[in-house]
Amino acid sequence: MPKYACKLFYLGTGYHGSQYQPNLPTIQGELINGLTKWSGYEYPSTSVAFSGRTDKGVNSIGQTVCFETEGKIQINQINEHLPEDIILWAETEVPMDFNPRHRVLFRHYRYYFDTSQSDVDFSRIMNAASKLEGLHDFQFLSKPDGDKSTNTVLLNVCIANERITFADFYGINFLWKLVRKSVNLLVSIGKGEIHPNVCRQLLDGADVLPSGIEPAPPENLFLIDAAIPLRMKKNKNALNTIRKRLKKRIAYFHRYRRALEGVVADCFNETFLC
Repeated sequence: MPKYACKLFYLGTGYHGSQYQPNLPTIQGELINGLTKWSGYEYPSTSVAFSGRTDKGVNSIGQTVCFETEGKIQINQINEHLPEDIILWAETEVPMDFNPRHRVLFRHYRYYFDTSQSDVDFSRIMNAASKLEGLHDFQFLSKPDGDKSTNTVLLNVCIANERITFADFYGINFLWKLVRKSVNLLVSIGKGEIHPNVCRQLLDGADVLPSGIEPAPPENLFLIDAAIPLRMKKNKNALNTIRKRLKKRIAYFHRYRRALEGVVADCFNETFLC
């Protein structure tokens, strides 16, 4: 039986994270169901390996997944058995002992800032972001995860402030909620709600924010890539499908937003509330 590593796109809204959970909709669970329908034999929950987990609501462009097949992989046929918001789009054959979690060279996350955050001072954000780079104890910028160490390395943190504003985080191992908590810290610094020195104090182990830092909303976060040291063959049909479905979803949300704004203006205005 050959074994393949694939790139997986998904939108996390509507799923309880990427990791398989019995009786709950998850990305891994849907992929297992799709492979089972495509192949005709049952894939157990341990048969599909991910390069790492993503939380409920978090999205992916380049999650790396790995599984065996009885014959040559057929990405387009597998995708026919997957939900519209989960699509395989690249593949390569790998050795039988290949584990995507252990072979990742680096992970790249991107957080898209909400337009309501346009009032922030991005020079302050950029300065604070540079302090996150390197080896640090991120205990105050992550959520406890059993006995797992809170020491890790962020290779690079950069901010783009152009037509679309976002923060890029590059690292090898990411702690639970590290990116989303870091984003909220950076935004609070950019708005002047938190002094820039707090970033360094938190990394030095000073609990200067007793109430802690809430993670930023998950829907703005994408796993851009979990890079492995292998060249992967892209599937143009799958990539075109992703583009079409994203444009369709964007159009839907534009229509829905206008409808909701109309409801608020027409049915829940000051006259109605009095």
